[in-house]
Amino acid sequence: MAITEQEAVASLHLLVAVAQADGQIHEEEKKALGAALAGIEILEGTDIESFLGEKVDLSQEASLLTSTEAREETYRSAYGMAYADGDCSPEEKATLDRLQELLKVDAERAA
Repeated sequence: MAITEQEAVASLHLLVAVAQADGQIHEEEKKALGAALAGIEILEGTDIESFLGEKVDLSQEASLLTSTEAREETYRSAYGMAYADGDCSPEEKATLDRLQELLKVDAERAA
């Protein structure tokens, strides 16, 4: 089953939340988000800086991910985002833990 555009946008918002977690957006995170943003047709032309400045409601965005595929792929992407700069801060780790709970990703898959 393919991920819907709604799920793709929600997933991207969750990646923004991970990038924002430690209070700074690293260049590697910005590049990764820019590439992801470019891949979502309905967001074409959206300014990456304004997108990165948005406040994200984790619970609300996670609730939009209805398929198991979308939830698991989003968690994998969030994990990659947390380590994009080579280090996962405690704040990023806390956000990952919360996403694991909200997205109902079991511990074995999360590892």
